[in-house]
Amino acid sequence: MPRPRVKDEDRRRVARQRRSIQPRPSLTESNASASLQLGPELAEASPDDAEIAIESLLTLSGSRSAPKTPAPESAYVPSTVAHAPVPKLARLLRDGHGKFIFVGDSSNLAFLQNIRRLARTAIGDCGLTSDPMRHAMIEAIPKDVHTPKTPSAIDLKPSKAEAENYVGHYVLAASGVVDLFDKSDILQHLASWTEETVTTNIATDSIFYLVLAIGARNCLANNDDLAEQYFNRGRELAMSSFMDDPSVLTVQSYVLIAMYLLTVCRRNAAFMLLGIAVRAAYALGLHRSDISALFESRERKTRERVWKSLRVLDLFLSTSLGRPPATSEVDGGNVAWEGKTRVYDDVRTSNMTSSAMLRICFIFERILNEVYCRREVDVQLVNSISAQYRDWNMALDIGLDIDGLAEEEIAIPNIGLQQTIGLAHLKGAYYWSIILLTRPFLIFDVSAKINKNDHRRESVSPPTPKNTSTTTLSEACIDAALHSIEVATDIVHDPGCPKRPFLVTNSIFVSALVVGLAMFGDYDKSFPLLSSLEQAKVVLGKLAKHDPSGRRFFMIISYLQEAALEHIRKRDELQTQRRRRGIESIFGDLLNREPLNQPTESEKCPVEIATTGDSSAVSADTPELPLNSKIEDASGKKGPTLTTSGTLLPSNREEVMQTDPSAPDIGGLGDDFLKEWLPTDPDNFSLPSYAEEFPLFSLMNDYTSGEGYLRLS
Repeated sequence: MPRPRVKDEDRRRVARQRRSIQPRPSLTESNASASLQLGPELAEASPDDAEIAIESLLTLSGSRSAPKTPAPESAYVPSTVAHAPVPKLARLLRDGHGKFIFVGDSSNLAFLQNIRRLARTAIGDCGLTSDPMRHAMIEAIPKDVHTPKTPSAIDLKPSKAEAENYVGHYVLAASGVVDLFDKSDILQHLASWTEETVTTNIATDSIFYLVLAIGARNCLANNDDLAEQYFNRGRELAMSSFMDDPSVLTVQSYVLIAMYLLTVCRRNAAFMLLGIAVRAAYALGLHRSDISALFESRERKTRERVWKSLRVLDLFLSTSLGRPPATSEVDGGNVAWEGKTRVYDDVRTSNMTSSAMLRICFIFERILNEVYCRREVDVQLVNSISAQYRDWNMALDIGLDIDGLAEEEIAIPNIGLQQTIGLAHLKGAYYWSIILLTRPFLIFDVSAKINKNDHRRESVSPPTPKNTSTTTLSEACIDAALHSIEVATDIVHDPGCPKRPFLVTNSIFVSALVVGLAMFGDYDKSFPLLSSLEQAKVVLGKLAKHDPSGRRFFMIISYLQEAALEHIRKRDELQTQRRRRGIESIFGDLLNREPLNQPTESEKCPVEIATTGDSSAVSADTPELPLNSKIEDASGKKGPTLTTSGTLLPSNREEVMQTDPSAPDIGGLGDDFLKEWLPTDPDNFSLPSYAEEFPLFSLMNDYTSGEGYLRLS
């Protein structure tokens, strides 16, 4: 029998289904397509296409380690294993010219993206998650970059007084960061240089112009245009004279160029040009302490100071941008391997590595190599790195003396402020390294907390014990951020502080991100996070007057503060609803007299006392109360019996009557309770007086646990 003819409408439906069923591309193919979207043809794509390409790249990078099946309920709580993955959020962002720039996992912007994802999960879309500039990297673009109009060298030279003023501000801005020259050495040659009418030494001119440019940018007066002219002149001399000639002056010039670019918020240019200084340093052997030891004392010290300055800027740029560092202290540097294992635990430091700043740089290098390159961290690794922190603290006095930050050094005028700024830079680096090491644990704990709270809204999950090691490391991250905010606040409000301290700006921004993230994990209940975040916002607002990066950071922290406050509002509102529902289940609701629904476990009262009375006396018309309308303790036993003044009554009424015949009629308490609260000698026992001013327990008070109190809530 022939098959009946298929209707035309059914044929069209089948054709549509065949066209819609396409093989799903694999993850590799998706990556390839995303990479193609970011290729040359992206220049012809619309901004919307570019944003879609970035978002797809974020989705792919975030899903590589995600489970392919729905996660079980236990996935929402912290693991008992003391291990936290480093979030993989390498990104492409647009710079000031519209080009895509890479930032890695350790970067501040990758950390910010993690916070945005957690905020979206916790409270939904907000100003932080929908920031129109979230895919951009703030980069300052200089004026007339294509056709610079630099006056002649004679017209640019300042007077001796102006030059000394700019040099003073340079020394303050470079304190603890770029240690290339002593202030006395610069001032010694400054007077003769300002009076010269003909350029006699291009190398000296380049150094002086760059120093003046940094000083002019950091002084309180508005000399930005003049500073840019100094910089253009100094960079022109450096590139025309030192591009093909590796020397110590070459490294010094490019270090100063990089520092100026960081001051004016041109980080990518600083990162690129600092690479020239690094290669010149390697060509000269500045990375080898044994090579520098071959020179006479003054030259050896100069080489070591240049290498230290190079290390500080390189590690700052590499860490803040999430890119591999160009310098290293191992394999021929000032740090040598002790054994054949090539383990960072077996390293030996020497010479200039006693510098406190250099030793912190080595800790940064280890964190980048062992945590963010491997993209994982555990407690054992943290314990190993923490040993270096303890060694650093033990040798801090020697390190400060080498860095010129010891308190007894008072020979140079204004040395007090210089030391204060240098110590602020050092402390900021110290706290930043702790944040960098421990922030994966904080992200892990906060993420688990948010997912657990979100999961509890729909179902009941049994409580699981918190991992004390990961919690301790999370708290260490928060504690470091709070200390860093205090340090930055003190230095920024100092009248002589440079107006563009890029290290302080970075430090306060990273710390504020940590504080804002911790608020989503409800750490504001145990840390002063609200006041600290407001304090950081005030500091960034002060820096934003002169610094474009400060203005951008201020905007981000404002969004973060609003999101965190919204999370706290929702959290408190939910807790209030749960408490109110528990109370209404006991005493009823005047506004809604209908039977209450069965509450969840999270809504039940934690303290329960059995009610008394004849159940037969209840009318048949009385609506049935929910199960938790009876207050019982967690073990199901009868709770304590209290007097009307709130004092406790013992359970053995006969024993009390024999001891004190005038005792009032009392209820019973359990044996365990008697052992804890009644004296072993019944002859010395006396009932609490009704006139006692402070009862031991009161149902009207909340007692906080942890300091000799018991919480009743």
